[in-house]
Amino acid sequence: MSALERYQAEVRELCLGPEPGASLLAALGGEPSRWLRYRTMVRRRLRAVLHHAYPLLLGAVGEDALERAFEGFLAAGAGSSPHLRDFPGEWLAWLSAEQVAGLPAAAIELARYEWARLSVGYLPDGPEPADAAPLAMGRPVLLRHALLTLDLSHRATTVSEEEPLLPASGRTLLCVYRDPESLEARTLELTPGGHRLLELLRAGNRPLGAAIRESAALEGAEVDAGHLAATSAWLADLAERGVLLGATREPPTPARTPP
Repeated sequence: MSALERYQAEVRELCLGPEPGASLLAALGGEPSRWLRYRTMVRRRLRAVLHHAYPLLLGAVGEDALERAFEGFLAAGAGSSPHLRDFPGEWLAWLSAEQVAGLPAAAIELARYEWARLSVGYLPDGPEPADAAPLAMGRPVLLRHALLTLDLSHRATTVSEEEPLLPASGRTLLCVYRDPESLEARTLELTPGGHRLLELLRAGNRPLGAAIRESAALEGAEVDAGHLAATSAWLADLAERGVLLGATREPPTPARTPP
């Protein structure tokens, strides 16, 4: 380890580790009180980022519970990204894998919903309408990249800042996307069939017709006139929201068959 890498590791330990001892402060050099103020400043900033990302969760579980989870994450050394915007996502990944006192499954599901609404703002838009061809059953569809799908076990969409309660149990399937006009996060609730079809379309290697047939087969449904009419109305809604742009201009790449 180089001298610079050692110094960076010491600063990281100072800011994110347990209360620093005299040996660490001596290794860093300078006035210990200045390093302790720096530690306080960094941790305050990280805490503020977390509160900004999860206001509904903060209201539902309270600051003490969130603080325990914040300190537990730092103590576990689970974060690695140098970017502040990645901190809430890394915290959520750790939270989802650990049993944290005071944070039940409903709280984690609420956090997943909040993080999806925030992080969709970071995703690139991807293709523009001019990149799309008219929708065709024989071509894969072209979707904006700024969308995520969620399969939640709790009804997180019912929680608001006016009523910051933990959501009740109940499967909720969502498409979270960035509105191309307002650039704000929007949420569309999906049926199981709609969620499955959207996941197939996002894979990008299936023509629309094949994806519709595969989704229906998994659902045990028949692709009749009624099914196609309902699917067409759903696709039109996605297009109106600016999520579905049309079809790809290139022929579809055949999906690989497992050996």
